[in-house]
Amino acid sequence: MGLGLLAGALWATVLALTVPGLIRWSTKQKTHYEDRLVRSLERFHIFLRIESLRWLGLGSAMLAVALSWLLFGALWIAPLLWLGILAAILMLTRLRLARRYRLIRYQLPAVIELLATSLRAGLSVRAALSQLVLQSSRPISQELAMLDRMQRIGMPLDRALSTWSHRLPIQELQLLAFAINVSAASGGSLSDALDRLAASFRQRLILEEKVDALTAQGRLQAWVMVALPGLLALALTLIDPDSMASLWVSREGHIVLAAVMFLEFIGLVWIRRLIRLQD
Repeated sequence: MGLGLLAGALWATVLALTVPGLIRWSTKQKTHYEDRLVRSLERFHIFLRIESLRWLGLGSAMLAVALSWLLFGALWIAPLLWLGILAAILMLTRLRLARRYRLIRYQLPAVIELLATSLRAGLSVRAALSQLVLQSSRPISQELAMLDRMQRIGMPLDRALSTWSHRLPIQELQLLAFAINVSAASGGSLSDALDRLAASFRQRLILEEKVDALTAQGRLQAWVMVALPGLLALALTLIDPDSMASLWVSREGHIVLAAVMFLEFIGLVWIRRLIRLQD
């Protein structure tokens, strides 16, 4: 009896010490990921409030509960399925952002050359940047329109360029803003500097394309590695459904599937990091 009371008191003490810290940690993590998702959507020019994202999270949780009950007949899978849905949303957002950044980088050399041509024609930097909004295509035209709005509301050019260039994690935009600000402060020939900058950016893109071609086999191996276990499981299910039934309907099989998917995800991330071109 005394040992039971002592153990209960010990567990109560442990919970009292750890639960507040866990609550603070979970609140901090929730705020971090909400802010990160909001910033990612703003880079798509999609502006949502935190409350809307929380409602979307609640809706995805209800969807996970419904799918876990309808597909597997087990509600304990719902948290794993919900985390998978959130991870898929974050991954899709990240992939779309990476594609958007890549398009902007490919558009940037031509935009810089247009800017240099406008400056040689006698336009000011502000007027030339405003003209680029009409002369360029999306997605870079959206970013240039935001820079133009900053100037129209009276923000100084150097501050507007600094804010605009740090909005996206694209090093070329920061170099462009730095070149314009330095030229405005020193009085040098900005058009010649922009021509050299555009040529440098174009050469860098060519180099990255060569690296992508050389690492294409590694990327293909990563996706084959991820797809092979699932395809093999489906093939074995078609060949011998009785032997594979426990994998799909039992709790132990669900645990194995969750472990396999987690390890496959870790392997995919690892291989992609190994073949990624470092800045």
